[in-house]
Amino acid sequence: MIVYSAYFFSKKLQNNAYTSAFLARLGIFIIALGTSILLIATSVLQGFQKKITDNINHFFGHLHIVPYTTLHDFNQTIPLQDNRIQGLKNLALISHVRPYIYKTALAYTKKGVEGVLLKGMNDFSHMKNFLCKGHLKNLKQHEVLISQTIAKKHSLHVGDKITICTIEAHNRYRKLTIQGIYLTGFKTMDQQMLLCSLDTLQQLNGWPKNTAGGYEMILKKNTFNDQKIYRQLLMHVPFDLQLKSNRHTQAALFDWLTIMKTNTSLFLIFLTLVIITSITSIMVIQMAECSYMLGVLKAVGIRNTRMIGIFLWRSISLMAQGMLWGNGIAFLLCFFQYQYHWITLQEAHYYIKYLPIDWDVRYWLWINMGLFFLMLSIITISLHWLMRFFPIRMIQHKN
Repeated sequence: MIVYSAYFFSKKLQNNAYTSAFLARLGIFIIALGTSILLIATSVLQGFQKKITDNINHFFGHLHIVPYTTLHDFNQTIPLQDNRIQGLKNLALISHVRPYIYKTALAYTKKGVEGVLLKGMNDFSHMKNFLCKGHLKNLKQHEVLISQTIAKKHSLHVGDKITICTIEAHNRYRKLTIQGIYLTGFKTMDQQMLLCSLDTLQQLNGWPKNTAGGYEMILKKNTFNDQKIYRQLLMHVPFDLQLKSNRHTQAALFDWLTIMKTNTSLFLIFLTLVIITSITSIMVIQMAECSYMLGVLKAVGIRNTRMIGIFLWRSISLMAQGMLWGNGIAFLLCFFQYQYHWITLQEAHYYIKYLPIDWDVRYWLWINMGLFFLMLSIITISLHWLMRFFPIRMIQHKN
């Protein structure tokens, strides 16, 4: 009975001549706009986090096993057939382990000289998402992949040759054939990194066939949790080797993501406050327009809880309509962006070509539930405070 009476008076309030329909439409518009922005911003933020983190993990690996050495010292070695390392492949968390070698060098082309960082590997399957031209199948000795940035700068194409010179006391030279051109979107990598076979760098270093500079470990999907996984794997790493996370080796990229997440979170908090303030103000104005009716109800003995219920029903109606519209708008915009990538980005600044969208129902549910109950709580508190003196004063003023 109480619920029905509150609903009945809220409908009368909606149809009351004194109640401005404009305020109701304005409230729905503000909630719809705010909800859609919250959902879209969260989907984009999570998309950035996921897409860039996935690219980093694919290109560099989640974790590295390297010798204890000084920074950027690429002359330390690890045996390829080390049983202690090979045993890590049997762990349930590990997808695969790939050896690598880094080496600084100079690349001579027809247009000039370029300082480069060579990376030697045996497995290039992770590069298929970054490949622009050429192929990745079975890179042989004296074959190389170069970035699109270097290719454009020196007018290089697939099939062209470049000469590599090591930077050391006794320089070694190798002529390498370009088999492919890649683009990661990471400016520092695309400006300097060349990819070649492990054998090529073993020869350039004068190392035996059974040595590498380190290992990259790729973890299985959805298993990466920094501290937990790090501690678990550290138990299996030999005492004379160290385990490094890509969050340490690629700290600048992850710091950039953290700054973006912080800025976006502050914006969303401010936007939520604006939504709540606006809808609360609208309800207060509607109370003022119907103050005489509320005063009469108060005078005949209607309790404050009944009158609060009237405006709560009205608030719930506005919130439901606004959030429904907001979810619909957000879904359509996110769907078209996810499907057609119609909003593009400058890859040099954002590391990806288009605005990414991450579909995660959990975030959408949490945002909708959190926003709804937060607005409802603030409005309820405001109504309780106003009902302490508002109706009686307004009926006195009317008389």
